[in-house]
Amino acid sequence: MENLTVPAIIAVASLVSLALGISSFFIGRASARRAEGEKAGAIASDIGYIKAGNDDIKKELRDMRDDQTEIKMRLGVLEEKSKSQQRQIDEIKKGG
Repeated sequence: MENLTVPAIIAVASLVSLALGISSFFIGRASARRAEGEKAGAIASDIGYIKAGNDDIKKELRDMRDDQTEIKMRLGVLEEKSKSQQRQIDEIKKGG
């Protein structure tokens, strides 16, 4: 320890500081990449969720169209029956 001079101690401390700085840089860069990857994964997951919701809405819309078509058909049948019954009532009133 007696052989170490102040400049040698300063040089060693500088090298240790440099090594710590470089290692901190690389660790920070790796952490930034990890965080960026997590963010990208979260965005991809959200997009998948939106797509699934969109598909559900499309299916419900198709089902509603089918229901509406069926209701229109049934309404047409009921209108015809109603007209027929009204004619029968009118005939009964004329004949009676």
